[in-house]
Amino acid sequence: MRAEDIVAFHDGDVLLFLGLDMPSVFHKKAFLEKLVNRGVRVYVFLYDLIPYHYPEFFGFGRIYLNYLEAITHFSGFIAISKFTMDDFKAWREKHSISVRKNFLESYVHLGSDFDEKFGISASHESDKKFEEFGSRKTFIVVSTLEPRKMHGQILDAFDLLWKGGQDVNLVFVGKAGWLVDDLLKKIEVHPEKGKRFFWFDNMGDDALNALYERADALIFASLIEGFGLGIVEAAAKHCKLILRDIPVFREVAGDGALYFSGERPEDLAEKVTEWISLDDAGSAPASDGVEVLSWQQCAEKLLEIIREHGKE
Repeated sequence: MRAEDIVAFHDGDVLLFLGLDMPSVFHKKAFLEKLVNRGVRVYVFLYDLIPYHYPEFFGFGRIYLNYLEAITHFSGFIAISKFTMDDFKAWREKHSISVRKNFLESYVHLGSDFDEKFGISASHESDKKFEEFGSRKTFIVVSTLEPRKMHGQILDAFDLLWKGGQDVNLVFVGKAGWLVDDLLKKIEVHPEKGKRFFWFDNMGDDALNALYERADALIFASLIEGFGLGIVEAAAKHCKLILRDIPVFREVAGDGALYFSGERPEDLAEKVTEWISLDDAGSAPASDGVEVLSWQQCAEKLLEIIREHGKE
């Protein structure tokens, strides 16, 4: 390591872990705790506690618990939602884990900057990708394919809709994740693939920007999320929302979505049918009231939280 790569920490400095850097946080816990004791403020940007709640879907459940425990030795954390902040507090209280005096527990919502990054011309060029959609109503699902995202329920629900005579499109956007082999096999041989069912596993941001503009509604069926970035991305483009009724989605979307419950295909199919009727009547919930921050605003809020904590 070169001498110029070495950071000398001093009283009053701030060290913020923005990414999910589990190895650095818990392997260097003792060193980081010494920094805190010397007057350096060490914070973690906390995304969620999903591996704690669903360890069966991840290969690092124990490591993640070590990561969470390490955070309690630092100056605090800033979560990406109030739900995630409260979830951490509940985890800590359940396990009777204490923190130092003046430990920061706060949150700031994530941002969306599609309009600033991509111009109208880029969006119109990307429209060519979606000519096969025709004039049908188009429902999109934007997330990695993994079990908790419930793509299987969504696809089965649309099978019911198609069989029932609903002429609509379903579009998956996201790479294949883990524990979805059966789903991938089903997608590969699905009779509507390329007709009314589409999967884009490597879509760029410019095309996604255009897709949000083209789509009628985003479906977000996750069992648990730390925030739900697709919600604000869709809302920024005035795309309507059909969301699972979980606390964090209520926090982010408020009254700007139609919510559903249940894990059966029928539960979602009934709600999509209801949404279509509402939309045809011009009364489907609009996403315009959803607060959408830019990434600049997100960063400013994050820095303000840290500055204010430094005054306490």
